[in-house]
Amino acid sequence: MGLGIELGDRVLTAACQAAQQFQKASGRLIPISINLGEAQLKHQELKSVILQCLNRFALTPGALEIEVTEDVLCHGSEQIVNLLREIEQTGICIALDDFGTGYSSFATLREIPVDTLKIDRSLVRELPEVEASVGIFRAILQMASALDLKVVVEGIETIEQEAFLQAEGVAQGQGFLYSKPVPATEAVERLKMERFQVAS
Repeated sequence: MGLGIELGDRVLTAACQAAQQFQKASGRLIPISINLGEAQLKHQELKSVILQCLNRFALTPGALEIEVTEDVLCHGSEQIVNLLREIEQTGICIALDDFGTGYSSFATLREIPVDTLKIDRSLVRELPEVEASVGIFRAILQMASALDLKVVVEGIETIEQEAFLQAEGVAQGQGFLYSKPVPATEAVERLKMERFQVAS
């Protein structure tokens, strides 16, 4: 319907507003991630729009992470890659989302502006029981380390998965084991409680 850019701007505004609330509630910087679609990435004013939104809510670039899927980033135009490179240079992190579901090559990963690999839940589901899945996962970790990329694991649902990932040196993850999606207002209350408990 041609509403991709307008909807994307609204999501960006909501994300920056939430990041500001999280920072006030917790007393620390909590980066928030947003997905960008191909229509937004073809918008020439994207960098300016993002920086203006960060400034509006008194946020540093470190408060925001841009997530792009493999298909969009690895098969996108040179214009998209250059735009993301400009955005990354401001201090905003770029994450390759749902990694493992697309067709990115080692050569492509070396060239595109990416700071983080978000490993798709489909590669986590069978951990640590299935040997082949363990081998593939470890290969991805070695590749990420060689390319100096951070790793975030999606879809962690069991204690066994968490224990395996910790043993493999994974520092960041997300999934139902920790929390189901909650409204921003509830997240703010949780952060306030966490801050109170730490202070106590």
